[in-house]
Amino acid sequence: MFETPTEILIKKTIQEQNGSISFYDFMDTCLTNEHFGYYSTKELSWNHLGDYQTSPEVHPIFGFLWAKQIHECWIKMNQPKKITIIEVGGGSGIFMSSIASWLKKEHPNFFHIINFIIVDVSEKRLEQQQKLLQMYDVHPQIMLIDDFLNKQNTFEGILISNEFYDCLPFHLIKKTQSNLNEIRISNSKENRLFYSEQSLTNKNISNFINKMNLQLFNDCIVEIPLKTYEVITKIASMINKGYIINIDYGDSTSNLLQAWRKDGTYKGITRNMLDDPINNPGEIDITADVNFSILQKGLEENNMAVNPIITQWQCLSNLGIFNMLAEIPEVNLNNSSTYLKNKKAVERLTEPELLGKIKVQVAAKGCPLEELSYFISA
Repeated sequence: MFETPTEILIKKTIQEQNGSISFYDFMDTCLTNEHFGYYSTKELSWNHLGDYQTSPEVHPIFGFLWAKQIHECWIKMNQPKKITIIEVGGGSGIFMSSIASWLKKEHPNFFHIINFIIVDVSEKRLEQQQKLLQMYDVHPQIMLIDDFLNKQNTFEGILISNEFYDCLPFHLIKKTQSNLNEIRISNSKENRLFYSEQSLTNKNISNFINKMNLQLFNDCIVEIPLKTYEVITKIASMINKGYIINIDYGDSTSNLLQAWRKDGTYKGITRNMLDDPINNPGEIDITADVNFSILQKGLEENNMAVNPIITQWQCLSNLGIFNMLAEIPEVNLNNSSTYLKNKKAVERLTEPELLGKIKVQVAAKGCPLEELSYFISA
């Protein structure tokens, strides 16, 4: 039987820890182990034929629109002479490249006062993002997420993330009639990984469930994102003045904890197809829908005002995606093939059952939140 290097490492850890490890530890190893993790070593393909494709890779217009919103946020901050723009979870690097190129062209004076920072979970990803951005004459600081969070520095600016929180590790909990069980990863006598259950003993998890008022029902499985809450709380505490923009798959607690979702939202993804997370560890992505209610609580606990979440299709429509389609230089209305290609990309970004269903959450500290263009229909 073929075993990936990550699988061998996980089985060794299981043996050392008396027969099982938490799903949190399993996921963390699969994705970020510096030698064998999915994000650390794998040559990801950021297109529809590769591992997966996020909104920035569909078309640069996605980044152009968010650049437009970032510029408006700066104006609402009373146009400080210096500003920091941070992307957490830079992925392929295309998102910040598109944002920077639009700002440089449309608002060069603003572009030249920006301190760009890119934060990610892998040295390899950061190096790739840095090389791409340098092609656009952007020379960002690059930082690993733990280094960024451990710095005591505060900043004034705008932090944006696209599909970042869904990749942070989480615990899996199952509610039974009389107990809370933790779903863990074990290794069988036949040397195969499998899901196992044991009574929940981690008080941090049970306390978190109570704090977040998660109303679990019998036989439901739920992801408990302690790391997500830790990260958003720390980030919010670092902002003196500015905005946080979270873009991700997910929903509120009330919508996620529905009876028809009793198996949770966690999944493995490879080549744009769903897979079991325990298949080929280290070779596939592992993700779950983001609980935006938990993000909101972490933001509000750090004196940030938070707008209600809206869908990406609403957001991009409010920002003027259909008007911009006809304005960007790449679009030539006299070239039918080019126009139709761009039109198809826009449709994909806004399709309510595809990328359009992604949610957008914006928070502010010390500056206006109401009447931002992404939220208010023109």
